[in-house]
Amino acid sequence: MDTVHFSRKDAEKIVDSAIAIADTLGMTGSVVIVDTNDNFIYGILNGYESPMTYAIAANNAALSGHIDAPFPGGCPIYTKKGVHIGGAGFSEQAGVVNKRIMSEAIEACGFLSYIPTTENIS
Repeated sequence: MDTVHFSRKDAEKIVDSAIAIADTLGMTGSVVIVDTNDNFIYGILNGYESPMTYAIAANNAALSGHIDAPFPGGCPIYTKKGVHIGGAGFSEQAGVVNKRIMSEAIEACGFLSYIPTTENIS
């Protein structure tokens, strides 16, 4: 399987996209991105003072970075070729809303937030 380095620049794009989506919806929250080895890449506490939301976002990201199924509040991150490169977590809203924000942000930045099938691998 291909080895892909997940850059901080790509992580920052996903975080910025998630914050923009949340802002558009009038929501706040924390966002964290990790690689598949649970190495922190980038994160931000946006508009909410409790560090607990950041810890929850980090947990959502870490779990999604290790498994091939979405964890409530998090999403795995795949390349367009289907390589699992990390996990993203959002925290502040209900799990399904957190997951939707992260999924849209990941896909807006040119990655996949779901396990790609052979039909949709470019």
